Amino acid sequence: MKDHRQPRHRRTDRLMAWLALLGLTAAALLGSSPADAATAPPTYGDYSMMFAKAYGLYGPGATAGLEWAQVPQSATESHIYWGAAWKTTPPAYHEVFVLDKTSGWVTLTGWYDNGTFYRITIEREWQAKADCRTGRTALPAGGPQHYVRWAIPAVAYCLYAAGTITEVSSGKTRHFEHEQLWSPPTAEKISQWESWSDDASGAMTLTLERTQWLGLGKGPAQRVEQTYPAAWMATANTTGRWGA
Repeated sequence: MKDHRQPRHRRTDRLMAWLALLGLTAAALLGSSPADAATAPPTYGDYSMMFAKAYGLYGPGATAGLEWAQVPQSATESHIYWGAAWKTTPPAYHEVFVLDKTSGWVTLTGWYDNGTFYRITIEREWQAKADCRTGRTALPAGGPQHYVRWAIPAVAYCLYAAGTITEVSSGKTRHFEHEQLWSPPTAEKISQWESWSDDASGAMTLTLERTQWLGLGKGPAQRVEQTYPAAWMATANTTGRWGA
């Protein structure tokens, strides 16, 4: 089988540079002080608003031309829509997240777009400490992607996933790699750095690197800083509830 992976040191070096630029100290990566240990950890749902009928408007500068909306499907599944701000009809693109209460992971099963579903199947996946080098532990392959822990740890952690994306309507597949760094809560926010590559163009190619901040009780895209393919930044303008 052809090895589609990028050299690991390139991704890790970019991640270390991002950590240095952000000024994340050892204390920040290790999270809360011992005095905070007795407090129950917040959940990813508290920051993502995964099971709330929530929406947010965001964009560069004073504009807010982009929108996200959480649409819960059940007690364990929610779809999040992303796109240009809409008044009545949401965009076709939306991601499917499922909470596995047994394992404590939120998984990404795929997304809808172009009138079909794109299913993720993991071939190799691991979690590690914040440097993405030490403490690597394999995660189960063969299913959806382990996207984020439901209970927010007191320390930063790294995730790496590689697998295939299947366009269900045609059966066509492509390979992808996705690396993430999730931070512990800071000032009522958590951050997600991510790097995405796929071989849609024929060779495994980096297509996206960015950081986004999720706000406690406010949802995703409170701030977005993209570094690739082009530098771009956006901030939240409005957060609210739909269907109220």
